[in-house]
Amino acid sequence: STSPAGTSRKPSLPWVARRPASAVPSLPRDGKSPYYDPSEAPHHYVWSSKMSRARVYPDVNVKRPRSYWDYENMTITWGDQEDYEVIRKIGRGKYSEVFEGINIYNKQRCVIKILKPVKKKKIKREIKILQNLCGGPNIVKLLDVVRDPHSKTPCLIFEHVNNTDFKVLYPTLTDMEIRYYIHEILIGL
Repeated sequence: STSPAGTSRKPSLPWVARRPASAVPSLPRDGKSPYYDPSEAPHHYVWSSKMSRARVYPDVNVKRPRSYWDYENMTITWGDQEDYEVIRKIGRGKYSEVFEGINIYNKQRCVIKILKPVKKKKIKREIKILQNLCGGPNIVKLLDVVRDPHSKTPCLIFEHVNNTDFKVLYPTLTDMEIRYYIHEILIGL
């Protein structure tokens, strides 16, 4: 393409063209990187008018039964909230607060993720993905799904994993340990 001054320039990504490269966190200043994250695009930009196709496993849902991928029509079987007791808060995120808890019947420690109000579709999607990934390598196991009978606030119950806070752990890691953890994350993906 040609710039207004008549000089030649390389074409850029659809939404990046309207923003300076310095405003796009996933691109280096030279703008030559082929890697970009569509989720970083502002919501008012149209990413693409063409339908995208995955390069890896593009037909995965065709090979699986409808129940594997159709989270919108799944029926959630809610467990009993009274089976669990909160011990202490261990974290929070944009969509949830996370607590250490205990199953009062078998005395096993667990993690209770209390979801903030979001669309039912988003909750169903998260539950379905967690159920599908259950048992995979390096995946935290979803033990139960419960909700408060009055407020209808959903909670996800996970296995408890002993860990060190990342703010404490990361500065102590060696190059080889970082490589090891990245490798383990990729195995989970």
